[in-house]
Amino acid sequence: MSYLERLVLVKFSDDERRRLEKEIPKILDFFRALDEVRELDSYEPLFYVHDISGPMREDEPSTSDLVSREDLERNAVVEGGYVKAPRTVVE
Repeated sequence: MSYLERLVLVKFSDDERRRLEKEIPKILDFFRALDEVRELDSYEPLFYVHDISGPMREDEPSTSDLVSREDLERNAVVEGGYVKAPRTVVE
């Protein structure tokens, strides 16, 4: 288990180690079962279980939301040649 911890760069608690020692063989058995499947070319790829799609909107390019360079330069705070944006993350 220490090899796995070094491989994925995490440290497992004792409870996690015990659980993983039970789960990993099950996962490996599942992959072994998948290895036994033959003639994969005869199966169509499955993309969606249900033939549904979400509503889509038409994306039309618009220039109405664009700010002119003059407005940007007049209203922007420029520091060191870069436009300073408002803080979006508060610590």
